[in-house]
Amino acid sequence: FCYGHSSICTSSTGYSKSIIESTFLRDSEKWSALSRSGADVPVLYNSITKNIGARAELDDAYFIASERFLGDQKASYNQYLTFNLRIGERGAKASAHDVVLEGAGMKISQPIFGQGNPLPSTAAQTYRFKLHEDANNYGWQPKLQTKDFISVLANLTAIKIRATYTNGNRGTGYLDDVRLETAIQVAFGEKATWIESCTCPTGYIGPFCESCAPGFRHNPPGGGSFAECVPCNCNGHADLCDNDS
Repeated sequence: FCYGHSSICTSSTGYSKSIIESTFLRDSEKWSALSRSGADVPVLYNSITKNIGARAELDDAYFIASERFLGDQKASYNQYLTFNLRIGERGAKASAHDVVLEGAGMKISQPIFGQGNPLPSTAAQTYRFKLHEDANNYGWQPKLQTKDFISVLANLTAIKIRATYTNGNRGTGYLDDVRLETAIQVAFGEKATWIESCTCPTGYIGPFCESCAPGFRHNPPGGGSFAECVPCNCNGHADLCDNDS
């Protein structure tokens, strides 16, 4: 990946497997819910069953992941998003946009039954989705190149899980045990071998070539980790400049 600045990398050392999870043991853990049209939907926390629920009125409802699942999640590439889901009614009908990831100005989605998962029912079932761009095997649409798929994960702005499956009629859905597999930089624990260490060309530094080296700046200014790094100019009076502006 290397933010597009290098194609040379090795497996990084010093990373261990980790999980970002919501088990809803005490509260809704800052998850929210929206209708398909974007209107707020109340999140219903059940302190007995330890899950969250959402009820649709005239439009499908979606569970919206809390902030801890968002941001830079490129370490989750080729790993799994899993969750438990049940609905309150029979006769579930899927759509092409039941599980949705948004980031870097792009959106990818797939039906709830994608990757061999079952249709929702009134019994709780576990759903497991691999975060990989191979559409033939994993079904994310639209089809993206590897760089673009990882770009979505590297700047993840939303994870949406459809809660209700009754084609716009009144319905309910219940979510529990959401898990996002990832890796963290620690020396102990089970090793995560999928994190890259990039060999950066001149002008770039960082394990993923995500920053400009001293004496270089992003072009365009404020372009972020994907932007090209070009030499500072400073009218010949300085060797260093702010690497972002």
